[in-house]
Amino acid sequence: MATTIHTDQAATYGCRTEQSWASDFADIDNDGDLDLITVNHSTTAQLFLNDGTGHYTDATAGSGLEFQQLLLAEQVRTWTTTDSSI
Repeated sequence: MATTIHTDQAATYGCRTEQSWASDFADIDNDGDLDLITVNHSTTAQLFLNDGTGHYTDATAGSGLEFQQLLLAEQVRTWTTTDSSI
């Protein structure tokens, strides 16, 4: 049985995030390259645009993905500090 070793290469390709829960690829800017959307635990979702060579630029600012009120970590903190039935 072969052993597979995975290493974090996100920073190498410009996709550095914090604890991410899901990611998906789509051609967001219609340039023929697959861009990346990542949903994170305690920061807003992030949009990374592919430059055509497999490297990405964080294009989250102004993209409409900045939802500070919907962060899961913040919701958990709110629920556990305000709801005594939990």
